[in-house]
Amino acid sequence: MSIKSCALIGILLFLGAVGLAYFLQVETGGQVYSKRLPASDDAQIHLRALKDRSLKMHQGVDLTHTEKLRGPVTLEFVGPKDSAQSAADGFVNLKLVIHPESDLSNIRVVWVVPEGVKMTSGSEEEFVSLQKDEAYTVEASFQLLTGDNRQIHAQVSGAFHGAQFGAVAQYNTVFQTLLNDNGAKKKEALQKMEGETVTNLKVFQ
Repeated sequence: MSIKSCALIGILLFLGAVGLAYFLQVETGGQVYSKRLPASDDAQIHLRALKDRSLKMHQGVDLTHTEKLRGPVTLEFVGPKDSAQSAADGFVNLKLVIHPESDLSNIRVVWVVPEGVKMTSGSEEEFVSLQKDEAYTVEASFQLLTGDNRQIHAQVSGAFHGAQFGAVAQYNTVFQTLLNDNGAKKKEALQKMEGETVTNLKVFQ
């Protein structure tokens, strides 16, 4: 056999091997080059990752313990019927009513007393346990050293499902009754407006 014949046979064998490799690649879905997924698959995986992260954040998995969240409590102040008269008399008795939506323990209650106000009874800080749907009342008395309006705050904070929460209530020593009345009037006007809207509603058939 001549050298040319051997060379020709070698070339044919090489081309045959390349063709066989290409055929196998096509038949197996291109697994040789399939380390990177198609763009559509990448998008689906990215979307699932975003959904997983969103779910974790919703469940509080990614939340840090230093983040303040709106907790499972609502607060309200019960004070004198006439805050302006109470301020003129120079003292005020307040009740902070805490409404818990879950059982809570080791909850911190702090009174923040501004300049011009002095706490005469009660504790500036205390820790309490709360039971679901059972209102808890904290009482305190204050001497008002000035006739100007001052804002007394009560802060309630604690842990709920592994995250920290906080809630704040505010009492205005002079204007609270006026603010309450205005709020009640706005609510009444809104309800009246909603009622008139329903009454005047026309249905076209």
